[in-house]
Amino acid sequence: MFRAGRNHPPGAWQRKFNRLVAKQRWIIGQSFGTLKGLFHGGRARYIMREKAEAELTLKAEAMNLLKAANRIDLVAA
Repeated sequence: MFRAGRNHPPGAWQRKFNRLVAKQRWIIGQSFGTLKGLFHGGRARYIMREKAEAELTLKAEAMNLLKAANRIDLVAA
């Protein structure tokens, strides 16, 4: 993303690039925000790489299951 400087606005191609990137960037940002907010995905509890990788994989799977459940719209009867 290109940012404007003091008394130096971005050019036309930079604005177009920013718009194109923003259309895809929000999807990734929303996913990481959900992962960090609901499942504390920004920090691993373990030091060993294998355990940390397993923990983050489980958190990612839990997030995907939550998204799937919301799409199915499960209603408790």
